[in-house]
Amino acid sequence: MEHKKHDKKNAEKEDKNASSKLDIEIDKELEKIEEKEKEIEKKEITEQDIIIDLTNTVKRVQADFENYKKRMDVHRIESIKVAAKDIITQLLPVLDSFELALKHKTTDNEIICNGFEMIYKNFEQVLENNGLTEIDAVGKDFDPYEHEALLQEQSDKKKHVVLEVLQKGYKLNGKVIRTAKVKIAQ
Repeated sequence: MEHKKHDKKNAEKEDKNASSKLDIEIDKELEKIEEKEKEIEKKEITEQDIIIDLTNTVKRVQADFENYKKRMDVHRIESIKVAAKDIITQLLPVLDSFELALKHKTTDNEIICNGFEMIYKNFEQVLENNGLTEIDAVGKDFDPYEHEALLQEQSDKKKHVVLEVLQKGYKLNGKVIRTAKVKIAQ
């Protein structure tokens, strides 16, 4: 009987321990729920703050980009002006040569031709110094990116070889700015 009393007391203790453990677990769960509710409230505030912050950041980035575009436009215009000034400065000796030729009028065709030849070479040199190169065409295979065939002629040369340049073509810094107008072999 004592054993039953002892078992009963142990059972009661275990029930109390289990009940108190359950109460502790319930309290812990309630605390977790309260914490989650607080986190949700914080998240709502935090999400609104994040949205406002991101909106402001986007507006700042957009304004910075607009300012950057304006600075680049000004810089591009200034670069064009400087480049034009440099080329015009290089062309001034050509202008001087024309003025000199016109000032010393003569009826001697050889002197006139020599003067024009000097002016032409001077002008050609200025253009070459600024990246202009002539497209080499005669004797080359026809290339539609560099040549424009205006005429075809029977020839003993290979088919589609350039026989004659009718108008010179040019590249500026390696890019075709005008194709060479040519006559090709049939």
